[in-house]
Amino acid sequence: MVSTKSADVGKTIQICWWWIQELMALKKSQKSLKKWTKQKWRTSSGKKSSETGEVYAPSATIKKLKSTKAGRAKLAAANKKKRAATKKGKQHAKHGLHKGNKR
Repeated sequence: MVSTKSADVGKTIQICWWWIQELMALKKSQKSLKKWTKQKWRTSSGKKSSETGEVYAPSATIKKLKSTKAGRAKLAAANKKKRAATKKGKQHAKHGLHKGNKR
């Protein structure tokens, strides 16, 4: 009879090995995309962008921007550009919120 501990360890090792192989098989751009999709994206109010006209950004970015006066101004400017682009019927707005970030 196999002990439960050794079965659990074996399963854990198998899962870790699969995860390592998956990461090794991905190109740098694919790893970046995978990381990007795992982030929690939202608007600053938490409501839908279609209702508020706000930009979507990762939660960590929004939290960081809201913590300073300059950040709040940058977020407000980005939302203003997003609303103007939406009003013109554009799907994407060049709001500059991600400008300067390595992408």
